[in-house]
Amino acid sequence: SSRAAAKSSSVGSIATGREGRPRVTTPTSVLIRGLKATEATLALLVARFLVFVVPFRLTARMFPPREPDDAPAEAAAEACGHLIGRRVARVADHLPWTSTCLVRALAGALLLARRGTVSHIRVGVRKEDGRLAGHAWLMVGTASVIGGAASEGYVPLADLVSS
Repeated sequence: SSRAAAKSSSVGSIATGREGRPRVTTPTSVLIRGLKATEATLALLVARFLVFVVPFRLTARMFPPREPDDAPAEAAAEACGHLIGRRVARVADHLPWTSTCLVRALAGALLLARRGTVSHIRVGVRKEDGRLAGHAWLMVGTASVIGGAASEGYVPLADLVSS
C-alpha cells in the first residue's frame, strides 16, 4: 500500500476524465494539455483578427470556391473535428472577450486544416422578431463539430470549404 502511494506520487495523480474513465495526470500530460489550449487560444486570436480586422474578401481567399463534400467523413476525421470543437469551445469560454460563432468556426477550421482535415464553415440566416439573424457552424463531412446545436432553424446561405 505504501509502495502504491509512493508510485502514484512519483508518476502523477489519477483524475477522472471524460465518461468517468481514469486519467493519469503527469507533468508531461499537463504540459501537453497546456500547449493544446495555447494553440486553440492563438487560433481564436487569429480568427478574431480575420473576422474583425481583415476585409472579408481577403479572408475568403483562404477558402477556394468549391462545393462541400456531403459524404460522411472518415471516423478519424470526424473524431478529430469533435475533439477540436470541444477544445475551441472550452478555451473560448475562458477568454476575456466573447468569441462569436464565426470566430469559433474559423478557429476550428484553422486547427483542422493544420491537421490535414477538410472542413467547411456553413453560414445561415433565420428571421427573429422581424429581423435577420445569422449563425455560422463548422462541419466535417456531414457532422457539425462547432455551433451545430444552435444551427436549428437557420437556412444555409453559403459554405466556406477549407482545403
